[in-house]
Amino acid sequence: LGGISFAVIINLGAMAGLRPAGRQATDPGSGGKARTRLSLNSKVVLSTTGILLLVSTLLIYFSEHGNSLAGDSLGVQYMAAFFQAVTLRTAGFNTVNFATFSSAAIWVSILFMVIGGASGSTAGGIKVNTIAVIYAYLRSRFRGQNRVLLFNFALSRNTASNALVLFVFAVFAVSGGFFLLLLTERGDFTDILFETVSAFGTVGLSRGITGDLSAPGRMIVVLLMFVGRIGPLTLLTALADRELRSDVIYPEQEILIG
Repeated sequence: LGGISFAVIINLGAMAGLRPAGRQATDPGSGGKARTRLSLNSKVVLSTTGILLLVSTLLIYFSEHGNSLAGDSLGVQYMAAFFQAVTLRTAGFNTVNFATFSSAAIWVSILFMVIGGASGSTAGGIKVNTIAVIYAYLRSRFRGQNRVLLFNFALSRNTASNALVLFVFAVFAVSGGFFLLLLTERGDFTDILFETVSAFGTVGLSRGITGDLSAPGRMIVVLLMFVGRIGPLTLLTALADRELRSDVIYPEQEILIG
């Protein structure tokens, strides 16, 4: 619940009649009574969250069923994989020791910690909304569409560009923090990368090296937690309604990419 955002919870509550809705629509089959519809944001969050949970559960299971989960029954294995899939993007609890995870499972964990929960939720990461918008943008480019579409709604150019900016911001923040930790710590490469991403996503998971970090390393982790939590909000606030208008028209040219 904490990972799907307050906006989605309020929208679902309004649909269930638990509180007055801000936006209502009249259903022709409801005798003229106003009813609340699932907003585009809620559709994106719920569908993307469901897909991510299913994919991460299966990936963790197939990566670990012969490793850290080998001694458990099939039902316990799937439950443990599902628990870890949820906690990677929202919490920090764990029922399996991440220090025993295989390299494949660690890579899956890192990817989903970077994604995090929904925008406006208690979770960290770059948010499922951002991933959904980037996916919609790439799909529109491959299809040759001039608008970014999600559930038959067109997204503004600012929404798409802000999602890409947030993604680049996350890459630079994690890469910078990881490099600094490599300078200050002498631990395993994978352990330090996991620690870096966990801090940026404010997940709280570790492979057991947090207590052994040096004083500079702990300060870097603290900074990563602040950057990961308030950095995207600050960045979006700075970008909001920021458009430099100019009467100068520049000539267009092309450069080679790819």
